[in-house]
Amino acid sequence: MATPLSEFLQKTTADNIRANNTYEIEAFSGYNDIDAVLKDVIMYAKNVTMPGRNVEYASVWYKGFECVNLVPTRVSMETDHSMTVYADINGTNRRCFLAWQNKVMNMNITGGSHFEGDRGVNEKSTIRIRLFDKDNETVAETMRFFNVTITSVGPVTLQYDGGDVATFDVQFKSTFWELEDSKNGDFIG
Repeated sequence: MATPLSEFLQKTTADNIRANNTYEIEAFSGYNDIDAVLKDVIMYAKNVTMPGRNVEYASVWYKGFECVNLVPTRVSMETDHSMTVYADINGTNRRCFLAWQNKVMNMNITGGSHFEGDRGVNEKSTIRIRLFDKDNETVAETMRFFNVTITSVGPVTLQYDGGDVATFDVQFKSTFWELEDSKNGDFIG
């Protein structure tokens, strides 16, 4: 039997349904000059793409019979991530992500750059994203992304008549990630 809409809406306010709440972002670029600023910045996001993970299985033969998808052989993790970050009043959040991106490939063309940069992954770079519970105070779970490179820093739309909070999108890649903590300590890994 189908659930009435009113009953479903009541369940969404219960503790067992995840709502899209606020996310806190803690970022470390691995570059001292950027991290000196990032350590004092509190960033929040309204949209975060939480990654997925897959286990691949192989079939094996046993006594002439094929046992299909029996042996786990490989784990693959999604490595492309995105988040919509609330812009702070001074623009520090966005400038930190742009500076981080410039460390990999410097885009300061008027300053004489020929796109020099590290062109690699800084192994000290991490992004930690904390999902708040419905009270917007208790951390429900924490995801940590390792070896992060910033691939895209989106524009900020500024308008006079708005009332909306300014945001910008950040896309990044990681080599791997882990669920670092959860509210009840359930199933970490």
